Parts: sequence; structure tokens; C-alpha cells
Amino acid sequence: MQITASPIEIGIFFIAALLILSATIFLLFKALAKKNEIEYKDNSTIYAAQLKDLESDLEEGRIETNDFASAKNEILKRILRAKSGEKKDYVSSISKPIPLLMAGLIGISVIAIYAFIGNPMMSDMPIKSREKELLARNPETLGENEIMLLLQSRAQENPKDAIPHLLMGKILASDGRDNDALHAFQAALRRDGNNAETLAELGGTFLRLSDYQVDKEFLGAETAALKIEPDNSTAHFYRGLALWKNDKKKEAMTYWSNAWAKYSNEDPRKMGLTYRIMDEISKLDVGPKMGGGQAPPMMAAAMEGKNPQEFIQTMIEQRKAKLDADPKDLGLRLSLAKVIAKTDNQKSLELLTEGLKYQDTEFGRQLLGMAIANQGQQAQTAKGQK
Repeated sequence: MQITASPIEIGIFFIAALLILSATIFLLFKALAKKNEIEYKDNSTIYAAQLKDLESDLEEGRIETNDFASAKNEILKRILRAKSGEKKDYVSSISKPIPLLMAGLIGISVIAIYAFIGNPMMSDMPIKSREKELLARNPETLGENEIMLLLQSRAQENPKDAIPHLLMGKILASDGRDNDALHAFQAALRRDGNNAETLAELGGTFLRLSDYQVDKEFLGAETAALKIEPDNSTAHFYRGLALWKNDKKKEAMTYWSNAWAKYSNEDPRKMGLTYRIMDEISKLDVGPKMGGGQAPPMMAAAMEGKNPQEFIQTMIEQRKAKLDADPKDLGLRLSLAKVIAKTDNQKSLELLTEGLKYQDTEFGRQLLGMAIANQGQQAQTAKGQK
């Protein structure tokens, strides 16, 4: 898209943003200078807002009466506890991170102006009008932020629709933002508490946030999902993943294999489950969870000043020895192939192909077949780039 704004228009945009920012910072410092006392951090106002939102959900039919009563009682209890707070709950208003506030104000100022006049580098492109432009494009060309923008717009237009929140949660989870994803899935459940996919994704989020400890939150969510939809592939994936991450590989493979076999070859969930499993068990840090804030092996080696190539070779030799002892270990073969592919795509492909003769189940052969296809495609791409 070409720049159509004149230098004067661009200058006006940034001058306006600077004026708004300057005025806001001035008012902020003026307020802080006058109020250098201790203020009470009253969480009751937060709970009161939650109660108001809850009542709104009831009025609009997004929550059942029984659930509303239970949630209301819990919030009221929190309000009572907040009202009887002790002095340790007091904080100083001056201790707030002013630099962080200033950075936030810059963003808010620019976004506010953008919402009214759009990007000064593009003609007629305010936030709202971008929706039509994005919907007119090929979906494959949309970036993650653009998809999120469309979903947010859909959520605003249809407040009772759970699907936009579910999809936003999936995007956030795939980006590693599990805390944000958790809020999105909970918002989806408030609108549709019987959606098996939402419950399954919520359980998966609980699993990651607990560092793969199997707790009642995870089990409750996955059990509820499978009760509603017994063949939900997401719930089956996370059930198997919980076993895999806790070093119960054989049990995980058996569970996944049984779930996979229930789908017909024409069912897209079969391919989706296969891909998710293959991607997970081929990770280099496969096996017991690392925990403790430890860095991945390759990153840890780099931090210690070790030669990356030597470290890769060491990883290859160690994994080869383990694979020789147990050639049927599919996870080990896939992860070893991934390491070898960093230096030799052809050898990686040969290692995967060789593994077919050690797999005595259709499930194992399908996982290897998908890995071989992916590796072959990567090899062709690498050749084309040379």
C-alpha cells in the first residue's frame, strides 16, 4: 500500500500525539505531587465490578441461575474479606512504576488518535474500517494479529457468541500466552458451558500452567469434555500428553493409539491428532518435564560458551546409543532425526525411513510416514534456497 498522506498531515499526527502525551504526563505528576500519602488498596471495588459483570451475564442469558447464585456468593465473601483488610494491604501511591505508566500512555495516545484518523502513512485506514479490508483478503495471507482483530470485532458484535473467545484462546495458547488464553477460554465457557472443545483446551492450559502436573483442574476439564463429546480429539491429545510429559511414554502411546483408531480415515480429526502427537514427541527436550526454570539443553550449552556444533554432535551420539538399544522408541527416533536434520537432511530422512521396519502398529507407521513427508518437504525447500 502506497503512502498517500502529505508530510504536513504526518507532522500533525505526531504533534497531536505529543500534545496529548505531554498533557497526560503533566496531570499524572501533578496528582502524584499532591498525593504523597498512603492509600488503601481496596480490592472490594474490583469484586464489585465482577459482581456487576456477573449480573449482566445473567440478564443476557450467558450464565445459568444456579451458577449465578454460586458465583455471587463467592464474590460477596471476597468483598467482605476485602472490607476487613489489615494494614499490610496498604501501599504507597508514589511507589507505582512511573516509567511503565509513561510507556503505556504513549501507546494509549497513539492508539486513540489512530482510532479516529487511522494510520497517517495510509489513507482512510482507521481500526474499524480495517475489518472490511481484512475480510476481503485471502485468509492464508492474514497474520496472527489481524486474525485476532477480526475475532475481537466478532466478539463485540455478538456478545453471547462463545466461538470468537475460543479461537482467540487457541491463538494465544499457540503463542505461549497461557495466562491470557486461560481468560479467553473462561470467557467462552461463560457463554457456552457445554462446549467440549473449550473445556478440552481449558484443561490443556491448566496442564501447561502447572508444569504438566496432573491436578484436579486438568482432570475435571478433560473429563467434562469427554463426557459431552467422547471422541473429542483435543481432550484425547492432552490426556496422552499428561502421560508423556510425566515419563510414561508407553502408556501415552497406547492411549493415543486407541484414541486415533476410533476415527475413520476420512475424519479430519484423525490427521489433526496425528500431527499434534508427532509434533509433540519429536521435541528435542522429550521425556520427563524439565521444571525448575531450566533452559533447554542447547540454550544452556550456548550460555556456558560451548561450541554449538560439538554440542549437536554429542546429542546425536547419545541419542544414537539409546536408539540402538531400543529401535522401536518412536519418540527417540523422531527427536534424533530432528537433531540430525540441523546438519544433514538426507541422513535424517534415512533414519526415519529405517524406522518403519521397527513399527508393528498402523499408528506408529502413520506417525513416521507424516514425519518422513515433512522432512522430505523441508529437504526440497533447503535445496531450492541454495
